[in-house]
Amino acid sequence: MSATLERSLRAFWIVLMVFLYAPLAVVVFFSFNAINSSARFAGFSLRWYERLFSNEAILSALANTAILATTSTVLGVAIGLLLGYGLYRYRHRRLAWLIWLIYLPVIMPDIVFGLSEMTFFVTLDQRFGILSPGLVTMVIAHVTFQVPFVALLVHARLLSLDPQLFE
Repeated sequence: MSATLERSLRAFWIVLMVFLYAPLAVVVFFSFNAINSSARFAGFSLRWYERLFSNEAILSALANTAILATTSTVLGVAIGLLLGYGLYRYRHRRLAWLIWLIYLPVIMPDIVFGLSEMTFFVTLDQRFGILSPGLVTMVIAHVTFQVPFVALLVHARLLSLDPQLFE
């Protein structure tokens, strides 16, 4: 690669990083502002962070987020690992249709998948009184979204290994 092209690519990369991260730096900077304005900086203050960490609703949401992330990740990885290994183990049994079925949540837009899950749970709650929207249904929805990604990744990695390793 020529030196001019390399310098140009490096300059483009730097401009791109500044373009992407400068707005975040501005938001972080103004989060320490003493007044409620993003137009001018009136001094350094931790006032907004004190209010943030004294708000029970936000702390409860933070705890729910941590529970949701941990639980859905552990379950999604465990189920996806088993599914990916099962797809690899029984790959000679004409299960290509199952792999195509697993690809559906991957290619479907996230918002469509999330809205369909929410509609499903609300309908179940209204008709049968089970699985009312809450932390449990969010864990189920996140796990059903994560499993195909893990399963396809595990399956692809196992296909790339030497088959004699399993014998």
